[in-house]
Amino acid sequence: LGPCATASVDVAFRADNMGQNEVIELEVDFTGDELGGVVKTQTVRLGVLGTEGDLENFTTTTFSYEDGHDNWQVAQGVFDRTDTGGGNGTTWFLDSSQQGGFQCNRIISPVIGLAVDSTMELWNNWDIEPESGGQWYDRANVGVIDTAGERTLLTPDGGRLYNADSSGPGTYGGCNEPEEGWADVTDTWGTSSWSAGAMQTGEFGGDFVRLEVIYATDALEEGRGFWFDEVTLTNVDLQTNDAQTDVCKGQELIFTDGFESGDTSAWSNVQ
Repeated sequence: LGPCATASVDVAFRADNMGQNEVIELEVDFTGDELGGVVKTQTVRLGVLGTEGDLENFTTTTFSYEDGHDNWQVAQGVFDRTDTGGGNGTTWFLDSSQQGGFQCNRIISPVIGLAVDSTMELWNNWDIEPESGGQWYDRANVGVIDTAGERTLLTPDGGRLYNADSSGPGTYGGCNEPEEGWADVTDTWGTSSWSAGAMQTGEFGGDFVRLEVIYATDALEEGRGFWFDEVTLTNVDLQTNDAQTDVCKGQELIFTDGFESGDTSAWSNVQ
């Protein structure tokens, strides 16, 4: 390539025997004869939208994180499992970064099919920078990501409500611009809840979405961070393991008249 020139390369491969919501990570190394032996590395994650599966309806389902991340995927920063006592009497919970400036912690649920009456409850516990000089800075909140990748804030209407408004400078380690959220200190476990209206099922009911929990900090004062646990959803579809075979049936001729013989007499004009 000439100076400052670009090129595109396509790489195709097939991954066999992937498990439910399993992710492939590829480490791609870049170098060149004018980089003095320097190798630049980029990690590419494939499969974050989930592998093929079947849908199953759940009247009630709870992500408790007792045995793992329950197919929630860390998209940025940190949300580690911690076993020092979670919400609703559980042992494990998910824990953001702690005492870290300019952090964006994002974790995304598996694909969820919402109904018009779907609801949600989430246990939480936080120590986040309080209001300062009439503005809120660090905060945590919950959003929904639609099939186009657009995020919409979900504001709880029961239990622990958001107490931080949308003020702030908007520099949070790559997270979204300031939104309403939880802040200050509430260092005991309790619940926030979303009715069907708060879940915006009028817009998202019948769609497949992902939930996203964010904890974001600016470059100055930080707290212990945001903990959450026991996320309970009602009347939702979740992707389960694919029960279909991976064997193609082969070529089948469903319609013959008019395709092979040219005889279209069996076809009728319905409009």
